[in-house]
Amino acid sequence: MASQRIQGLPELPARVLRPETEVGWVTGARAVAATVFRVPLPEKCVLPILQTVSADKVGVWGIPWRSSRDAVLQRLGPIWQCRAPNQLRCLMFFVGRYAVSYTFLFDEEGLKMLSIDPQQPIRDLRTLLLRWLGAPSVEFEMPSLAGPKYPEQHMVWMRDGYRVCVSQTTYKTSRAGLSYERTDPAEISIRKDLVRGILNAAAQATNPLVLPTDARPPILMNFVFFFYHWVARHPSKFVSGRPGFMDDLWGALAKEIKSSLYVNLGPTERDKAVANLQPLLNDFMTEFARYRMPSPEEERQPGTLFYELGRRVAEMAGHGREDYVVLGVAGTAATSVKSLDYLLESSRELA
Repeated sequence: MASQRIQGLPELPARVLRPETEVGWVTGARAVAATVFRVPLPEKCVLPILQTVSADKVGVWGIPWRSSRDAVLQRLGPIWQCRAPNQLRCLMFFVGRYAVSYTFLFDEEGLKMLSIDPQQPIRDLRTLLLRWLGAPSVEFEMPSLAGPKYPEQHMVWMRDGYRVCVSQTTYKTSRAGLSYERTDPAEISIRKDLVRGILNAAAQATNPLVLPTDARPPILMNFVFFFYHWVARHPSKFVSGRPGFMDDLWGALAKEIKSSLYVNLGPTERDKAVANLQPLLNDFMTEFARYRMPSPEEERQPGTLFYELGRRVAEMAGHGREDYVVLGVAGTAATSVKSLDYLLESSRELA
């Protein structure tokens, strides 16, 4: 199986870390990191290593999507470790020192993803990927564990039946990983419906409000954030059972916002405007995560999602002290989410 993993890469012979060695690597990570994992990965080695994997709508590495973990393990052999019930992992060394981790991930349907994680820092990965894969379908930032100064950079390339995802974080050193992930027609369909549903709900909630001209765009965007947040908290399997679904949904929303709401701006200004939405969304999600989901009898109570949205919108509109505005916005939001609930409830049959 080792020859299959590095097919077409004679200049990068790989040494697979055996199970007993891998255990030693895990327990002795500090010593290894001190010598190996601080060495930047040479540019000439980055793409050849990432290209050790091929994927299509049928599967990855010739292994069909939705294969069971046992079936994949039987095919790959004992060098792959069962680190968790939903994954298989192997560490390889290229040219004796460039370490790369390969991980198969599984969901309830079977094989979902194969990730490739070089263990060394990578310089200017974005330029290499643009040269290899072309312009990404979606590009956005997300907060990282290292803190707000070190956001995760995400790029997604949508393909027929699968997607290529890259995340990169720069904190002391630049770390990056690439993954091939299965996509389902039903998932793509529900994402498109949710994009339309969120933007329509935001427009319908904003239009009746009497607002100063400069207040309308930010209020519209806060409604977009709110309905996105509502989807994130829904128990639908499309949301809770599919890692990355909300990231993909935001990427699709951002793309639609750029093409439909910022038409009066030039291409560069549109890109900048959409990029500036990400930290605002992050702050919104962090704040509204503190508010509780309301029961039917407390939809307009302080501390609930709808009331706090109403208060925020009323303050932005200059009516923060007027309860009828707060409650009116809260009531509109409570009504508008029903269409999103319908879409998400319908997705239970597809998930």
